[in-house]
Amino acid sequence: DQITLRRAPALRLSLIVAAVVIALALADVSLERTEQIELAAQALQADQNGTRLLQQGKAAQSVDAFRKAHELERENTKYEIDLIQALMGAGKLEEAQPLMKEILEEQSNNGEANLVAARLAGKQGHINSADSYYHRAIYGEWPDGLADHQIQVRLELINFLQAHRKQDEILAELLPLEEQAGKN
Repeated sequence: DQITLRRAPALRLSLIVAAVVIALALADVSLERTEQIELAAQALQADQNGTRLLQQGKAAQSVDAFRKAHELERENTKYEIDLIQALMGAGKLEEAQPLMKEILEEQSNNGEANLVAARLAGKQGHINSADSYYHRAIYGEWPDGLADHQIQVRLELINFLQAHRKQDEILAELLPLEEQAGKN
């Protein structure tokens, strides 16, 4: 009986320590979630500010806002694509290129990323690369409205080819467009 009495305080102490450890772990998880929510809200606000500035024709100023959004949420592809588009609008094509490469290495079938890559390649004068990226965008993955995106991207590609006097290639794009538009 005496041994049991001596073990009781040790057992109570062990249970208290375990409860404190569990409580601290739960508090840590809660604080981490709160911080993630705050960072996501700040990133969203920065992205919205960047979008507003870009719509106002202030591409150079929008870069800073989009860069902040991207830094706060590195895994958010939308923020990275927005940053790339702002960099393109500000004429910082060399700075946009590594970011574009990074996205395409991770998400080679992303329709929107390939469309932005096509525009970037076009601005850099890489006509054949732009053409390839346009096709990847046409047949890439889109979160919604695949057929609508395919038609829009194909029309943009046709305009691009027309601007670069690629008449034979325009015809090759008009035939599938006619088929797609007939279903729409």
